[in-house]
Amino acid sequence: MGGYSNVTGKFDAEARRGVPTAPKWDQGRIAERGDRWDGGRRTVIPTPRALRIVVLTLSAAALAACATVDVQSTEYVGAPRYQPTDAKSVQILRTEPKAPHDRLGEVVVDASTDPPPSVVEIEQKMCQAAAKMGANAVVIVLDRVQPVAAYVTGPYWGRSIESVSGRKVIGIAIRFRQ
Repeated sequence: MGGYSNVTGKFDAEARRGVPTAPKWDQGRIAERGDRWDGGRRTVIPTPRALRIVVLTLSAAALAACATVDVQSTEYVGAPRYQPTDAKSVQILRTEPKAPHDRLGEVVVDASTDPPPSVVEIEQKMCQAAAKMGANAVVIVLDRVQPVAAYVTGPYWGRSIESVSGRKVIGIAIRFRQ
């Protein structure tokens, strides 16, 4: 003679005799105190959804810790227009060259400082933006770390202001005359 089992959802002889059986996987079930299968402890059975949320949260935190490099370029009004060039052929210069050239526009790079991106990555982004304008060189006119934001922390009576620094690099995209 069998009985109804809450675990299996069927009538069976073991449920009638009181033999403990492990429950099937339950979607976020909180086991009640005194359940035979958990030793009397109150436990939470993890669900695939909960695991997915944990993985997504950890991934977002890891991405937030990555270095960022934002590039903006502005072409000058009235400057000559050229076909895009290869970014690998664009030179990075620290002083304006003596050879005749045309100024095409500005390239502005805003980069994080914690963690800082590599210099190579910053230079690559500048060269790519200048190449789109048809430049074959970029003259760096500004490269510095400066405050870009601030935030207030602490209670009303003991606040402190923390600043956020960022690296700004400005270059002039030029093309040498033939």
